[in-house]
Amino acid sequence: MTGIPASSLCLPLRAENGRVLGVLNINRYRKIRNCTEKEMALLQQASDTLTLAVENVRLHRKNRARIDELARLNRDLDESNRRLGETQLQLLHAEKMVSIGHLAAELAHEINNPLGCSVPRRTARAVHAVQEMMVDPSEST
Repeated sequence: MTGIPASSLCLPLRAENGRVLGVLNINRYRKIRNCTEKEMALLQQASDTLTLAVENVRLHRKNRARIDELARLNRDLDESNRRLGETQLQLLHAEKMVSIGHLAAELAHEINNPLGCSVPRRTARAVHAVQEMMVDPSEST
């Protein structure tokens, strides 16, 4: 209907924390009379139901935004873990190369400056240490 309402009733849509989310406005265009207690109770129930619906939509949007943020953080974490794994492999390779370099230097030193019977024992320990380091960690699991 159009025109000026004969009466109007406004009920606030209040969240549990007291914040007003909106207003339920009911207009009557016919006879002017007061609402009965039964009608007021029904309107209050409608107001409460609308309040819950509005609050649920707000919470759903908030949760959806949080889920999206967590998914993004999870992707970032996966990428960081991948890069960390690559870096660990590079460090392991570098450590192996350093050990081989040390072994080569020790062997060259022993060849140039023999010490006698202690050479084979020291060289054997160095070769064993390098062999242990050369084992791929993924093979040992």
